[in-house]
Amino acid sequence: MWIKEKSKKAYTKVRKDVEDFKAQYKKPEECLDLKDSATRMRCTNAYIKARRDFEALN
Repeated sequence: MWIKEKSKKAYTKVRKDVEDFKAQYKKPEECLDLKDSATRMRCTNAYIKARRDFEALN
């Protein structure tokens, strides 16, 4: 039972962290319309950097 409770708490924490990040993340203006693969790559990198920064603070 103890393992099941720990797993549930861990899952709940991760889910809350994801929701908190999504609530504060705002896409850069250029990412609202992905015109080409270079823009898509910049937007992906911006998302990853924002996520890492968020995780570093939490």
